[in-house]
Amino acid sequence: MKLTVLLVARILFMVPFLMIGMHHFMMADKMVGMLPSWLPGGIVWIYLTGFFELAAAVAIITAIQIRLAGFLLCILLLAYVAFLHIPSMMSADPSTSMLGLIGVMKDTGLAGGALLLSHIYTKKKSA
Repeated sequence: MKLTVLLVARILFMVPFLMIGMHHFMMADKMVGMLPSWLPGGIVWIYLTGFFELAAAVAIITAIQIRLAGFLLCILLLAYVAFLHIPSMMSADPSTSMLGLIGVMKDTGLAGGALLLSHIYTKKKSA
């Protein structure tokens, strides 16, 4: 039973990352406007982060390198918070500021989930 619950939990957690990762490739030209103007590289970041999200989703769903994938996904999500959402929160436009706050809360929670997932699948060391 526990194994089934963990499998379902991994799948549910990763479905958004699969969808958003694919979205990074299909809608990259529209997403590039979300990047801070000071960040060099433009659309390359959209493709790169999409690849990382897809790779993490596949790794976690297939149980290959879950610990590493969860940890790296946590770092990616915290980078989104720092470089995308917090600057949006500082906007003078109330709608943009609210969307930034929502992004901070969402990605902080997802980062915590990714970190928890990586901890759950840490190999036990023998005493």
